[in-house]
Amino acid sequence: MTPGQEEAKNRPRKLARGICDEVKSLLGFFFVSAIAVVFGNVPATVVGQDESGSQHWAFRPVSRPSVPSTRNREWPLNPIDRFLLSRLEAIQRKPVATVERRMFLRRVTFNLTGLPPTPAELRRFVSDESANAVERVVDRLLASPHYGERWGRHWLDISRYADSNGLDENRALINAYHFRDYVVDAFNRDLPFDDFVQSQLAGDLLPEPERPSQVEDPTWAWRVATLTGDRLRATGFLSLGPKGLREVDPVKMEMDIIDDQVATVGKALLGLTLECARCHDHKFDPITTADYYALAGIFKSTRTMKQIVDKRGKGDGYWLEREIARTPLGSVKRVVESVMCVEEGSPKNLRIHVRGSHLELGEEVRRGLPKILSQQLAAADIGPGESGRLQLARWITDPRHPLTSRVIANRIWQWH
Repeated sequence: MTPGQEEAKNRPRKLARGICDEVKSLLGFFFVSAIAVVFGNVPATVVGQDESGSQHWAFRPVSRPSVPSTRNREWPLNPIDRFLLSRLEAIQRKPVATVERRMFLRRVTFNLTGLPPTPAELRRFVSDESANAVERVVDRLLASPHYGERWGRHWLDISRYADSNGLDENRALINAYHFRDYVVDAFNRDLPFDDFVQSQLAGDLLPEPERPSQVEDPTWAWRVATLTGDRLRATGFLSLGPKGLREVDPVKMEMDIIDDQVATVGKALLGLTLECARCHDHKFDPITTADYYALAGIFKSTRTMKQIVDKRGKGDGYWLEREIARTPLGSVKRVVESVMCVEEGSPKNLRIHVRGSHLELGEEVRRGLPKILSQQLAAADIGPGESGRLQLARWITDPRHPLTSRVIANRIWQWH
């Protein structure tokens, strides 16, 4: 609120009216939920499921807007600046003054590496009068290994990374660090975002790159093996997360793990709280319970809680552990490397769990994607022998997807 502006007096009243509208929407949802509990069915007009929900701009294809014109022609250095300045001019505001060089270096260094600049770096930048001084500073910081450590932490937060399980039995996750290292390395290598996401959702299913036929490359086998290992580490995205290890009902425990996977994919990549639809159609978004169980069937067909020892079975793993235990400590080599990952399971569709209970089942739903999004962008068919993770990964990273690019662009803007 700006002092002296009389129209500000009306804002509390408008705010109160907006709050009342939200309360009405919530009361309507609770009323519909009460009907469902008493009579066992939900009316088709649940909040968010009408036609207006599907027409929301977030579910429409991304379009390229025209760059606005501004009265100030000198301040904008790129199209984004013109969008910002156009909005500022509309509300009669001016951009903040350009920061002095010492403060700029502190801000950009903290932002990209999480560390302060050294006194020598400050002196060098302040005395550098070259035209590309700022560009060279940014390039240096982006090339620093601390960049991946700093920015990888943002994605680790989204991925619910932790070194222990939490919840009722807080066991240490001794192999979780492989996923952490993968994320840090991916940021430092500037891995393309579509590769980054596809590896985390279906790294074990991605095909190997084609070997070049013209040039003999003695490192080809090593590079393919490294790529395969990185992709396997990346699927820790799905196997991380707290698990109720003391849950006595194995079916509920499995469904809770699947719910965590659905929720993580929805929030991290689509900006949607899909887990709401485990028990009921979403209150505000056009996501139905059938949509939830279509997506949950993909993860039901994925094996998450299984220990893999170099794909050679328990006998070989036991023998290798004995040999390592007998080896002198100074010459121990990591013969067996285990990671938290997922693999294909037995493909299976899920039946709707009425009000989220696996003890009361409804109709079967084919594995697939939310209808509101698949109508905008169709995905490849899921074969009877496939979980659907590969199709899901390629669908989410399709450049035409209405949500993925919006969500990551907003995250990058916020993190900066």
